[in-house]
Amino acid sequence: MLLQLPNPWGLDLWLLKSNETAPHLGGNKFHKLRGYLESAKRRSTGTLITMAGAHSNHLRAFAALSRREQLRAHAIIRGDELRDYTRHSAELRFALDQGVDLSFVSRAAYRELREAVSTADRAALVPDAPWREAVFVPEGGLGAEGVTGVKDWAREASGFEHVFIACATGTTCAGFLQAAHENQKICGVAVLENAAAIERAIHLLAPEHESRFELLNDYVFSGFASTTDELKVIAAEYSTLWQITIDTTYMARAVKAVRDRAMSGKHKGRALLVYTYNE
Repeated sequence: MLLQLPNPWGLDLWLLKSNETAPHLGGNKFHKLRGYLESAKRRSTGTLITMAGAHSNHLRAFAALSRREQLRAHAIIRGDELRDYTRHSAELRFALDQGVDLSFVSRAAYRELREAVSTADRAALVPDAPWREAVFVPEGGLGAEGVTGVKDWAREASGFEHVFIACATGTTCAGFLQAAHENQKICGVAVLENAAAIERAIHLLAPEHESRFELLNDYVFSGFASTTDELKVIAAEYSTLWQITIDTTYMARAVKAVRDRAMSGKHKGRALLVYTYNE
């Protein structure tokens, strides 16, 4: 759905918010997982495997969707010290409550898993996961199936020249690029210190549209989920003004990017802000 956002910057600013309202599947999460879900349903085993950090919103959405769709789910978690249940995050406890099987691997093995390109390579690193029956969901849904789900959603953005998206892996940005018209600019607001990885993802997933992508790297601050007094003020002010949750990890960074561009004169007129927070 599209919502017009009042603002003091002179922009004709709109918000694209998902129509998916199920708990834990808000923001862009359902769209990034939808393609993998459909692939798993086509298999008789109906199994999904993903990988995630202990505090990952992706893990929470993965667990909720797997439970809702009655699929078998397995998640590989970064940090073998987290086998100790007393060290579990809220996201890990939620995943277990939803019936997700968990494997814990060292950070070194997790890095190797990120680079693995075949099922055999992944199985060698995590032999207790049901690789042969499963559809693999990379971190953040980063892959062709993730982009396909986002692309369908992104068609609602067709009337905007500039689209601003908080960006962690590049999946959502790639989906919007694939759906973009020739005069549209997709502005990814990086929330992690991983510009090279995002640009590589765009190159792999939307190579014909790279010229219409701009990565804004000035909003990472001291790292993912870090915050500043300014971000806290932005989150509080615009949560109240717009009556939606503006979190400091994703949306406050994107709002600050839009504000900075408008205040500096780099952008005028009509713009779209994509709502990526998983409420």
